[in-house]
Amino acid sequence: MDSKSQLTIQAHLAEYQSLRAEIERRANSQHLYTNYAMAFLGAITAAIGFSKDNPNVAIVFLIAPIFFSILGILFLREAIVIVKIGDYIHNGIRPHLVKLTCDDIWRWEFFYSEQNFIKKLILSALNRSRWLVFVVPSVISLTFYHVVQKQPVIKYEGILYMISVLVIVLNFVLALSERFFVKISLKSDT
Repeated sequence: MDSKSQLTIQAHLAEYQSLRAEIERRANSQHLYTNYAMAFLGAITAAIGFSKDNPNVAIVFLIAPIFFSILGILFLREAIVIVKIGDYIHNGIRPHLVKLTCDDIWRWEFFYSEQNFIKKLILSALNRSRWLVFVVPSVISLTFYHVVQKQPVIKYEGILYMISVLVIVLNFVLALSERFFVKISLKSDT
């Protein structure tokens, strides 16, 4: 192998390492969004106790689904970028390295795509279940809103309620359709 090929391989490997670090950073962001959702769910649960003394707390239960939806959308954005990076590694860098090294390397995507239907179904369900962190607390929050005593009318209550319902539906749709957004294409087997 000539020195130009070795330098090209080193450049591809450096790019690969940089992209893997970017994937890790974005996965950490997803964990952070999940942690925010759990902390906010704890705050909402605590707000139930305060709602007996202060009926104005009910507004928190209307605003919470919007917050969870924003976190869910940020989570999806990170998932899309992670898969795009993986797609670039698989379909951009991998073919060059296979050609340069004459070795069929980095076959994870092919291995994953060859799994049987049941394994794929289970993995897909587990992957989409991560969205429950954003959908379930929104539904719980809206349920709390109906349970707590509130002022006769909260300003903009109808609008906030409709927005809350819409963002819950949006998050639910995103949870079900995530697999259409985040998929690595297998262009070739080389």
